[in-house]
Amino acid sequence: MLDLARSHSVEPLMLPALGREISPLDDLVSLARMGHARARAKIVRDLRSFFRDRRTLAVAAVGRARLAEAKHLVEAMCGDESRADAEAVALTLEQLGARAASPDRGRPAQDFAP
Repeated sequence: MLDLARSHSVEPLMLPALGREISPLDDLVSLARMGHARARAKIVRDLRSFFRDRRTLAVAAVGRARLAEAKHLVEAMCGDESRADAEAVALTLEQLGARAASPDRGRPAQDFAP
């Protein structure tokens, strides 16, 4: 696109702060927050993944997208470090309004960004 602009005597002003990096997880969360059914289903499906890291990312996505329909799946992971990262589970349950058993419960809520 830069070549096209320059070929028409237009010198674009580059503003890196307005740029956007590609982030499939952020895009999925954004779609889910807007109610996109397939995005919501993908996040819920990833909670059942064979891979722990994928389940942990899905747990974080559930919290960020505020997917109440997945709360019971995240609650089932509470206390089982082999299923997902305990801190991500606790934070997601906090974001969903559930009380999670966590030693750092006093810290302010924040989005979990792996």
